Amino acid sequence: WTVTQGSATLSQVTTVSGADGRVTARVTLGTNPGPVTIKLAFEGATPANFQLTNQAIISSIGVVSGTNQTATIGTQFSSPVVFVVRDNNSNPVGSGVTVNFGITGAGTLGSTTAVTDVNGRVQTSVTAASTAGSITVTASVLSFSASATLSAVPAGLNLTSTQFTNAASGAGGLVPCGLVTLVAPGLAPNVNGVLSGVSAFGPLPYSLGPIDSITVNGIPSPIQAVSNQNGKQQVNFQTPCEASTGSATVVVRVSGQNNTVTGVPVLAGQPGIFTYAGPNGKAYGAVIRLKDGSYITPSNPAVTGENYWMVLTGMGLTTPNLTTNSPGLPNQTQTVNLRTQVGVNNAGVDTQPAKYLPGAIGVYYVEFTIPKGTTTGTNLPLAVFEVVNGQIVFGNPVYLPALVAGP
Repeated sequence: WTVTQGSATLSQVTTVSGADGRVTARVTLGTNPGPVTIKLAFEGATPANFQLTNQAIISSIGVVSGTNQTATIGTQFSSPVVFVVRDNNSNPVGSGVTVNFGITGAGTLGSTTAVTDVNGRVQTSVTAASTAGSITVTASVLSFSASATLSAVPAGLNLTSTQFTNAASGAGGLVPCGLVTLVAPGLAPNVNGVLSGVSAFGPLPYSLGPIDSITVNGIPSPIQAVSNQNGKQQVNFQTPCEASTGSATVVVRVSGQNNTVTGVPVLAGQPGIFTYAGPNGKAYGAVIRLKDGSYITPSNPAVTGENYWMVLTGMGLTTPNLTTNSPGLPNQTQTVNLRTQVGVNNAGVDTQPAKYLPGAIGVYYVEFTIPKGTTTGTNLPLAVFEVVNGQIVFGNPVYLPALVAGP
């Protein structure tokens, strides 16, 4: 008696025939399903082969590995998705069981069916299509099924250090506590319009829309807004106040994929005046009349002899110290450490130390006085500079829309 194929064991074997010429053996099927052959032979006779079928009692199928993977769109996931089929004793069924695969989401399978190996396992490769998103691979046998979830993410953004700019002026680099703009294709492909992180109460979020996180030298950055307008994709965020001047490594995580940029400049100060568009394409500075809190516009001109606030970012650290993602104090005591000077119509004017704007994150103001006798008119040059390490650093060129003589 010999088991020549399949999984089985023999017991209660008789090798000497009785009066009726018969010999017997009991067959116990093993754990592997499939055909089983029992051979009976003795010298001088043609062997007898008994053909049996071992049918597994399947009770479940589960995921072994390959779930929760991430791959770039258009590429194959690094590992196959592996499932195991088990019997009613929770043991792998062994070889010979056919399993069907299905997929939902933007991807393709290497195979749609597979047969279990001796360990009851089946597998298939998965390739992400050209669209980012979630992919589900399902394995089915009889009435049982199991699923694995994978993610296809956009290709790397190929960011450069020069793409990080002052949110108001557009000048390159980061400034501790200041607001930054990053513009790059792929930052917000599925965003339509603007996602704002600013709420009536509370700090800015650290994750917004497709932007999972932004870190500067490993320090999380609060995110002010994510937008995609007319194909221009950008994110605005605050540079952590803890960032040291010099050079930084910035990691922008988009839809599950890290994009690392080294050598991003971090400057002690880089004034940026917030602006709005005026007639004839001129950039008007955001200037507030201290007397009534109104913005200076062509229809609401500045008046000589009065005090004003210029609204900026990128002014640097203050005393007392600033805290990342915290608004300016209402008592206006957080004074910028660097010396600031404002100019109106190409002449310096009386300027108070710059301060952090109460209630705002990443925003500063500098109070200045337009003296009586200043030449009046429209579209007057408006300037600001800081003294950084003994060097004068000018802000972006803007205009005061109109100035009239005061009483």
